[in-house]
Amino acid sequence: MIGFEVLLGKNRGMMNLCIPFNTIEKFNSKLSRNGWVGYGKSKPTDHTRRKITRSIDTAAVDVVVTLARSRIKTSDLLDLAVGDIITTEQEVGHPLEVAIQNVPKFHASAGAYKGKKAVQIESTIESKRFVDVSGEEDDPENNSSDASNSQTDRRPNETEASLANAEALLAQANHD
Repeated sequence: MIGFEVLLGKNRGMMNLCIPFNTIEKFNSKLSRNGWVGYGKSKPTDHTRRKITRSIDTAAVDVVVTLARSRIKTSDLLDLAVGDIITTEQEVGHPLEVAIQNVPKFHASAGAYKGKKAVQIESTIESKRFVDVSGEEDDPENNSSDASNSQTDRRPNETEASLANAEALLAQANHD
């Protein structure tokens, strides 16, 4: 078992990689100069940063643009046919939500680019999620904010944490 301390934005946790010993026994001498003695903490090298950046740069991510949200009755859903129109409460000129890996990140406007449907990013959606210094997540139920903020104050999930980590790694790599 190999334990890693993982920092995802402001979140910190442990990740364990378990590999059966008989699978890697023949490589024992190559894993470290002291056999199974763990490595100490060390600063990432430029080579490591470039390697991580390349891996992140080539990773595929889901981008979803939400035109509008609406609720309809199940019976209406079952009766939908080609050509039917679903009305929404969203106004035509209202910005669209762009989510990366199911995390709302941008507001955009719809349009076309080189003959294809497209969106143009207009602004960033500021995240209101945080973890306090003690490592405990903010509890929205004990929060004095109104119910309209419940969507943006929800607890971060694994995807959000991964995205935050990727953004931090890219920012650090670009800064160095």
